[in-house]
Amino acid sequence: MKTNSFTHDEINIMCIYDVGSRKGLIKELNRTLALMSREDAELASITESAITKLQDMTDDQYSVLELYPDYL
Repeated sequence: MKTNSFTHDEINIMCIYDVGSRKGLIKELNRTLALMSREDAELASITESAITKLQDMTDDQYSVLELYPDYL
């Protein structure tokens, strides 16, 4: 998987919940996803997409991923 295939929104949410490891980030995103309501459908979709992409990459690929928020 290309590490640059994350969208800006996915990168932003990953920055918020990043704990320093791929598995830890997946765990945090899943925990957060479980707390979302129907009103959070768009955010849930972004979160689910990020989780899928993180699961498809290796720890080595994650280690070189540059997680900087893009709030513009």
